[in-house]
Amino acid sequence: NEAGILTQRKDKDYIERDELLEALKR
Repeated sequence: NEAGILTQRKDKDYIERDELLEALKR
């Protein structure tokens, strides 16, 4: 199930990146 873990990790990275971009826009 490593693929699922990698996908979850990637999703988490994208979410954190989106939150970071939103923070920078303010």
